[in-house]
Amino acid sequence: MGTTGHVPLPNEVRRRFWRLIAAGSSTEDAAAAVGVTGSTGRRWFLGAGGIPPVHLAEPKGRYLSFSEREEIALDRAAGLGVREIAR
Repeated sequence: MGTTGHVPLPNEVRRRFWRLIAAGSSTEDAAAAVGVTGSTGRRWFLGAGGIPPVHLAEPKGRYLSFSEREEIALDRAAGLGVREIAR
C-alpha cells in the first residue's frame, strides 16, 4: 500500500507561519522559516483566504502544563478528591 506522503504538522508550526505573515513576511519566506515548501505556504494562505483560521487562534488564559496534568492524574489515582488536589 502506498502513502500520500502527507505528514500532519503541529498547529504551532502553522501559528508561527501566520505570525510571520502578520509581521509582513511573504508566504514563501514564512513557509521557509517554518520548514515547509513555498507551495505549502501558498496553499495555507489561499485556502484560508489570507486570514488565519479560527482553530489556529493563539491560546489564551491559563492552561495546565503536562507535568501539572500528570500530578493531578497521580493524585486522582491515589484516591484524592478534586478539592484536595486544588488546594
